[in-house]
Amino acid sequence: MPRLTLSMIVKNEEANLRDCLESVKDVVDEIVLVDTGSTDKTIRIAEEFGAKIYHFNWINDFSAARNFALKQSTGDWILYLDADERLERRSKTELINLLKRNSLTGINCLINNIDEITGTPKYMKYIRLFSNSENIKFTGRAHEQIDASLLENNYSIINSKIEIVHLGYNLEKPQLKKKAERNLLPLLDEYRLNPTSYYAFQLANTYKVIGDRVNEIKYHQIAIQDPKLRNEYKAIGYLTLADYSMRDNNINLALEYVTSG
Repeated sequence: MPRLTLSMIVKNEEANLRDCLESVKDVVDEIVLVDTGSTDKTIRIAEEFGAKIYHFNWINDFSAARNFALKQSTGDWILYLDADERLERRSKTELINLLKRNSLTGINCLINNIDEITGTPKYMKYIRLFSNSENIKFTGRAHEQIDASLLENNYSIINSKIEIVHLGYNLEKPQLKKKAERNLLPLLDEYRLNPTSYYAFQLANTYKVIGDRVNEIKYHQIAIQDPKLRNEYKAIGYLTLADYSMRDNNINLALEYVTSG
């Protein structure tokens, strides 16, 4: 049976880590945990689950930490999660069956972003499970991705019904704002070097949380111009712009955004 490595980067995640590891302990063969400077009980909790623990000096670059974790991972397959995520129990059988594939494969999973403040879960597709090989790497200082590297290395990309519950947005506004402000600088640095619609979209979302409407609108307008932007991102952009147009009593522009989206 192919071996599965859980690959993680963490810092001060004692409140979240145990439930994350509990959700996968019976499906992963190896837990690789890269710590970027925890001062709480994160390491102690990881040790309880037999994790291989490594330390990485934080350089304001999420991909650098992810790639360091990848280098330590020895499984045939990689599942990567954040500490505030949990593998849905009903997805375990599908995950195990997908590990039987022999070809180089990246697998889209459904990320269920729980937000009890608004009461509306939001599903997004991301590759979180993929065959391990030495040439692949994450890119992006923030909101890092593996997609481009998999395609460059001739991976096939398939969809699945594997569900990962994400609790990272289920925070009070001050906590969300602090998290967004932490991500803003590396995200801006990445956008200067790699001004793609994906990073424009992520900047728009970040500015929304921070409360900067001007920049939120600016980056959504940039993102939706790219015909290759994923439909779910584009839909959020158009709906956001239409909503702001309605608030400004610009009904014609709102209708234009709704029609285009």
